[in-house]
Amino acid sequence: MRQRTLALGVLLVLFVPSLAGAHHSPAAYDQQAVVSIEGTLIDYDWANPHVYLTIRETSAGGERVWQVEAFPPSTLKAMGWSHDALAVGDRVSMTANPGRNRARNIASLLTLQKAGVTVYDGTRVFAGGNPPARAAASDGGAAPQAAGPATRESVSGTWATVAEPVLGQFFSPAAAQLPVTPKGAAAMREFTDSVNPGADCVSFSSPAYMMLPGFKNIELRDATVLIRGELDGVERVVHVGLGTHDGAPTTVQGHSIGAWEGNTLVVDTARFSEHRLGLAAGLPSSGAKHLVERFEPDPGGRTLTYRFKVEDPEYLTQAVEGTMHWAARPDVDFMPMGCDLDTARRFLRE
Repeated sequence: MRQRTLALGVLLVLFVPSLAGAHHSPAAYDQQAVVSIEGTLIDYDWANPHVYLTIRETSAGGERVWQVEAFPPSTLKAMGWSHDALAVGDRVSMTANPGRNRARNIASLLTLQKAGVTVYDGTRVFAGGNPPARAAASDGGAAPQAAGPATRESVSGTWATVAEPVLGQFFSPAAAQLPVTPKGAAAMREFTDSVNPGADCVSFSSPAYMMLPGFKNIELRDATVLIRGELDGVERVVHVGLGTHDGAPTTVQGHSIGAWEGNTLVVDTARFSEHRLGLAAGLPSSGAKHLVERFEPDPGGRTLTYRFKVEDPEYLTQAVEGTMHWAARPDVDFMPMGCDLDTARRFLRE
């Protein structure tokens, strides 16, 4: 079992070169080495928690079959890729970080070309050799919106969670700098994939889940707000106006109560179930975890500011706060996808 550091330290678009996937770390890969692979695509698994490409490479030295790991579908989709970007039988060439054990023929994708056209360069996906305007980092991929004051309804819609420095504070070696208790520090040192809940398709809980790159959707209903994510098909129900968490069951995403402060949705969440990765890279959470989030639409509707404050006295010595900005994507068909158990366990088998 390889050590899971969940090193998402170099962030998508802003700190792109080495973003790891959501469910496990790149610890099995030699990130200081790069291999070139050219051959025929013989399998293409577009599934959570990671997309996998299987390539048959033939050379004078014989034949090798490579298993190449890419980001989760929702992350690739946010970069312009789609499930039909490739097909079995395509001739492809790529660069990748090889496995530390060179005999295993596994690798982590860096760049990809098909028929001489760049499909993926580690930063974003190119369509027909040209980056689509919606993938531009400068505006977060947001579709043009009419300027105007924000309203409560401005919170609703489909959003791209754009990776920002706060992500690295939770999913990189920097997570070791969080204000953890001695129990929390020991848990981070001892973590291995053998106790990884992702292998059983247990998703990250919030706020970690809310920070992962990909698409989220917010729907305002009569007495609730539904917050969903494409990755693993996670759903959170926020009970607007409810006064207490008493009697609610414990769940991975907890029990959420919402209130409006002007046009900002404030969400108070408790009753989290214990989670081995409930706070950060290798850092668990307990049943005492408490989370307050603020979803504030910005004027013009192009972005939403997401703020959070999380506490857990068992694993944190003090509250941890963070801020991200989500980009409006009304052009996107929001398509949640559940976790595939066989795919989730693939990295443990290899």
